[in-house]
Amino acid sequence: VIANATLDRATSNLRVVASASKVALATLQPDVAGTLDATVDVQRRGGRWNGNARVHGKAIAGFGQPPMDVDAELGEHGQRVQVSTTAVAPAGKVTLAGDVDGPYDITDPRGWQRLERKALRELTLTIDGFQLAKIGASGTVSGSLAITGTGASGDLALHGLRTPRGTVDAAVSLSPDPNGVLANISAQLERVDSATGTAIVQLPAPPFDPAAWRALGRRALHQATVQLAPLDFDPGVLAHAGLQLPYRGHLEAKLDVTEGASALTATADVTRLSGGAIVEPIAAHVAANVTGQGLQVTGLVSAGRTQLVTIAAGAPL
Repeated sequence: VIANATLDRATSNLRVVASASKVALATLQPDVAGTLDATVDVQRRGGRWNGNARVHGKAIAGFGQPPMDVDAELGEHGQRVQVSTTAVAPAGKVTLAGDVDGPYDITDPRGWQRLERKALRELTLTIDGFQLAKIGASGTVSGSLAITGTGASGDLALHGLRTPRGTVDAAVSLSPDPNGVLANISAQLERVDSATGTAIVQLPAPPFDPAAWRALGRRALHQATVQLAPLDFDPGVLAHAGLQLPYRGHLEAKLDVTEGASALTATADVTRLSGGAIVEPIAAHVAANVTGQGLQVTGLVSAGRTQLVTIAAGAPL
């Protein structure tokens, strides 16, 4: 390890240059293997910081996890701060990068807390062929998501997740929304129609202030909707979903969630239901509403224009 610092007492200007080569992490933490290389060259002039710092970790392993290489870089140019971290492991590659216009004094925590969202040039998560089998699951995750001071973009996809009910493919995409960030989500179970959903996530006005996030709390979720694509089912489809039932029919279902999950409304409609003891097709409609006051359930089972069963129930929560 080599380090050198120069301080001008008259102006408080400071420059720090340091480097480290092949530092064994076991000397710092016995349970961690691997080596570390680092370089730092930063200076403060007139109260403003400029410079770069780079860290490279090779074959870092510990706590039962496979070894990985890690690269991190920090760049400071006036108020602009750029940081990126990349981890490469047998499972795949993950990169997290940020680009922010920081406060006048980037060492001032309160200055960071006062920053508005427009200070965020870009925050990006990129996953390149991450194999979930390496961490005890299955499937592969790839894609990139980004949030900026005014918008959001990108797609992230999961392929080949094996479950007891079959293989699942899923995807999430981001786009801007007047209330924050809109996430569009889709999932498909093998041989079963897909489900889609949307969620609007609100960001606090000062996104770098932990207190603002705590104050927002559950209201960070502005609203969400999950909808099952219209599904024609029969005993074969039900068996694939793990249900050994003799029925066939048509199913549509939807779930709506309001801000902060303060209320949930679920509806399900089954038409042309037959099979088993049901000789003539029937239809059923069920709706459930959950609020802070309690649970309300209504339902109707009918055959043609004839009402067979009416349901109305409630319970406090």
